[in-house]
Amino acid sequence: MILDELGNVTARNKREEADKIRIEGESHFLRALYYFTLVNLYAAPYEPEKAATTPGVPLKLTSYIEDKEYEMNPLEEVYGQIIDDLEEAEACLKQTEPVSIYHADLTATYLLMSRVYLYMQDYKNARKYAEDVLSRNNTLGDLNTFNDETGNFLNKSLPEVIFSMGGHQLSTGMMGYEGRRHYDDERPFYISDDLIAAFDDNDLRKQHYIKEEGSYYILQKVRWDSKDHPLAKCTVSENFLFRTAEAYLNLAEAAALDEDEEKAREMIGLLQAKRFAVTPAVNATGNDLIDLIREERQRELCLEGHRWFDLRRTTRPAMERIGYENQVARLEKDDPRYVLQIPKRELSVNPGIGSNPR
Repeated sequence: MILDELGNVTARNKREEADKIRIEGESHFLRALYYFTLVNLYAAPYEPEKAATTPGVPLKLTSYIEDKEYEMNPLEEVYGQIIDDLEEAEACLKQTEPVSIYHADLTATYLLMSRVYLYMQDYKNARKYAEDVLSRNNTLGDLNTFNDETGNFLNKSLPEVIFSMGGHQLSTGMMGYEGRRHYDDERPFYISDDLIAAFDDNDLRKQHYIKEEGSYYILQKVRWDSKDHPLAKCTVSENFLFRTAEAYLNLAEAAALDEDEEKAREMIGLLQAKRFAVTPAVNATGNDLIDLIREERQRELCLEGHRWFDLRRTTRPAMERIGYENQVARLEKDDPRYVLQIPKRELSVNPGIGSNPR
């Protein structure tokens, strides 16, 4: 709607003209981000050789209501639209100055482009845009010098934070123990055993990203604790959080898969130097190096909305979780449930969309 209406807005001076261009760029960025999120929930992962025939999600690019049923656009078209929007965002945001971390800017656009191309297995472009991010901001916070008495590690003042948007649902849900639930039907969420096991004792993230509390670990790097002035202590969200650490990881993975292992090891080494008490040597090669990079993604980006998408686009492993009252949820290897089902209420008004296989 904003993109449609901007053409009817008259700028009265240079500042308003700059605002108009910036808002146009932000709108393209956000539409790209929303479609990227939708297509990675409700469609199969992107495979270049199948993208032209694999169903994606419906594309609706008009602001007005149309009397028609929508169908799935192919993955190739959906990702093409995402790239088109990001290129429009880039063109606009190149002309404007950043406002704050709560508004997408050119650096955030480059980071999302890097992510999208990585998912598309276009490693040269994934690498290019990750390098563009780091040419503008290569800062990493250092856990070796972080004093956790000053607040959460991830906050609006941390130079590696590029963009933040959304609420704090996860940070309030990771309660640690059942006694803190507000209602009898609310069950807290806990850090999974496999994530805890992914950190060794030399890894400072084990105390600053997650934290042992009683017999459980809870989310710590972004924390909203109602006892301690929540708005002052939680200035960024784990939802739609963009930071330079991802650019290091995107560049490392793209370089490793583009036969530049030296660059991949360099990027992982730079990240680990800021996260470990004693920096481990990075000597891995081949598949071991790729595994290391993806394990680093699990540790570094934990609880920020990346893990499910990373599992989908890579190995889609078998997984089992034991939930409340010992209920077991299991996914088999390459389980079709790695793609979420279209909601019934959507199918009732748009049966032409079709159901995902389950």
